Amino acid sequence: MRPIFGNETGRTGALSSIVDLERIVVPKTACNTFEDEIEQTFPGSVLSHVLTITSRDQLSVALQALVAVRASGGCLEALSLTRCSGTFEHRLKLVGLRPNQVRLLTERIAAMPCVDRAHVEHQLLRM
Repeated sequence: MRPIFGNETGRTGALSSIVDLERIVVPKTACNTFEDEIEQTFPGSVLSHVLTITSRDQLSVALQALVAVRASGGCLEALSLTRCSGTFEHRLKLVGLRPNQVRLLTERIAAMPCVDRAHVEHQLLRM
């Protein structure tokens, strides 16, 4: 008799073990090569990043972030500062960096004193 769900072995389409999960994991090197060639993959597009930093300090965090961006080789395209009940949200739009460089930069900035959190959003903009 055939099972109601799944195939003849009784397995469904869901992954049932770690072995199944390991088989579908994309190798890290494949992701890195895609990141390195993203602009060639999407011609006419520009890769930019929006780095959002939430802090309790208005000026020193912004200055430290700008110094860190300069040290990493990136260019600042836009900067905004929003106050929200005692905290400040700094939004920096960056260009000229690879996604992995921006992730490392975000981790460094998140570890700074007075920074509550930092995260990055990668954007592929069509020109």
